[in-house]
Amino acid sequence: MNVAEKIIVALDVGSRSEVEATLERLPQVRFVKVGMELFYSEGPGLIQILKEQGLKVFLDLKVHDIPNTAAGAMRSLRRAGCDLVNLHCQGGLEMMQRAREAVGEDTK
Repeated sequence: MNVAEKIIVALDVGSRSEVEATLERLPQVRFVKVGMELFYSEGPGLIQILKEQGLKVFLDLKVHDIPNTAAGAMRSLRRAGCDLVNLHCQGGLEMMQRAREAVGEDTK
């Protein structure tokens, strides 16, 4: 992993235009974090756009639900192309295990 991939830039903004402005000012960025506000505002299509720009994406949604629902969410996020996702450990061991199985090997 090169130095540019060790730094994750938080895209803590509310719109695609703000994302574009941020990335324009930071052309060396290779890894970004998308949080709830941005993801809920722009949807999963934003992940695809970022991936098409050659970026790695950490989707910071802190998934927390019953095991079956958390697993389904992780399968959806894997299909969206996320490189890194997280979940809230308060959901319990079974939820975390099911989510891990669902996310597959290519997503951390």
